[in-house]
Amino acid sequence: MRLEKPAPGQEGPAAPYDAIYSIGAHCGCAMWLRKCGLRLASGPLDWVRGESGLLRRVALIESRFAGWLEEKNLVLLEENARMRFYRDTALGVEFLHDFPTQIAFSDALRAAQTRYRRRQERFFQTIRTASRTLLVWFNTKPSLSEAELREAFRRLRACLGPNVELLAIEHAPDLPPDETRCDTPSPGVWFFRLNLRTEEPSPNLIVLGNAPQTLQRLFAPFRLRPDLARQIRRFERRQWWMRKLRRILAGFVPNRALRRQIRAKDRAWE
Repeated sequence: MRLEKPAPGQEGPAAPYDAIYSIGAHCGCAMWLRKCGLRLASGPLDWVRGESGLLRRVALIESRFAGWLEEKNLVLLEENARMRFYRDTALGVEFLHDFPTQIAFSDALRAAQTRYRRRQERFFQTIRTASRTLLVWFNTKPSLSEAELREAFRRLRACLGPNVELLAIEHAPDLPPDETRCDTPSPGVWFFRLNLRTEEPSPNLIVLGNAPQTLQRLFAPFRLRPDLARQIRRFERRQWWMRKLRRILAGFVPNRALRRQIRAKDRAWE
């Protein structure tokens, strides 16, 4: 990977963060943070997507998610055997992981509203008490200019405080596969552009991008405090065993409809 400018941490060890959160553009960002051991807890924008862009996401944070998941604004996009997909026409976001088909819409909506309220409160509380927070925007489509990124950063610091930093990663189809451009439009902001489409396309392009080794190297300089990293590893191991135990116990439930509901709830993102 060839960088036009040194990546954070290449000139010396980068100071660790107290919190790192995904702010979009879709669930691929949260999945990469988890894959790289950088995701401490679910954030309010981890598992939604939308075509509204970074500044629209900033506006949601500025409004403290006003109008989030109001039933009157939800329109059914499609559904499969496992999930119903809804779009919020007022906020420009889509919910792909919160409405299992085996659970009544009203029950799933109440559960999702409670879940997201908890994530939103934790997000603001964590950032308020953290000495250093990184917000990450990862988009598999080119959408940002440096001027938009500077404006997003200015507004985020105005509503969240001066200890917030911003990392943006976007697909740049005009770049060769071995080149990654890194710009720093403002102190505390990093803007990486790379070509995510390689010669061997993957079905995970929309979610994770298609340059996993390059992306892992890109994320490597950004770190959580060591004690937080250990907590994440313990939490992931515990969650893996709990999911396995729940699947085993669900198999002993004699009622098929109830068994499907239990499994559907377990598949929904927490």
